[in-house]
Amino acid sequence: MWWSSCIDLPSRWRMLISMRIIGTTTENVLAASRIVKEGGLVVYPTDTVYGLGCDPFNIMGVERVFRVKGERRKPLPILASSIDSVE
Repeated sequence: MWWSSCIDLPSRWRMLISMRIIGTTTENVLAASRIVKEGGLVVYPTDTVYGLGCDPFNIMGVERVFRVKGERRKPLPILASSIDSVE
């Protein structure tokens, strides 16, 4: 499902161009990976809330996270699949 219209949202959300809700399949995970690599954002479920993800090494993606989340004093968390991937 694609969403391409912008409803009356706060101005910090108006940069939203399109959103697609997808199921968890290998093809969709690869598509989400491509989006992240290109500086895009993905929203993913966690145990209690939804997370907003980007490539932490892509400045365009990080800037988009801050535009969506707005001003904040706390640092953003960085998630990794293993200790080895962090090093």
